[in-house]
Amino acid sequence: MDTASDDDFHLKEYEKLREEILLHFKEIFRTDTFFLVAIIAYYAWLATHPEMLSKHWIIPWLPMALPIAGFFRYVGLLRMMMAIGKYIQVLEGNFLGDIPHTPGAKDAYGWERFLSLHRSHWFMAYQFLFWVLLFVMTILAPYLVFRSDIHTPPVPAAQSSAAPTPK
Repeated sequence: MDTASDDDFHLKEYEKLREEILLHFKEIFRTDTFFLVAIIAYYAWLATHPEMLSKHWIIPWLPMALPIAGFFRYVGLLRMMMAIGKYIQVLEGNFLGDIPHTPGAKDAYGWERFLSLHRSHWFMAYQFLFWVLLFVMTILAPYLVFRSDIHTPPVPAAQSSAAPTPK
């Protein structure tokens, strides 16, 4: 292959990898939403079917597995994004030449190279906090909702209003 076709290949590869990173970001947010909605839906269903609580002690605790699974999915997506980002840095280096990777360097061209110098860990911290809070919520929900008398079966009106008559 000649240099022009190599450059074309790498440019197309660069574009596709950037698209893949964006798809991973969308998938992370989709995963957040899916697991949150699944947990809420499970507890909503359980609130409308309180008789299920007496079937087995594990029933209110089942959603605890969802934040753990979601967190592992998030970590997998993040690791994939980071691997793609490192490869994009190599491609940027091939096109833009070797630029020193020193913090605060003003000549850090290319998005991934710029991010490597100015990376903020807020996104990862927020995601970690989201999954931890979701896990804690699944631990507390059975205590806060299902251990109270809110979900006791209602007393029929005929029985509750009628006072016992002395004999």
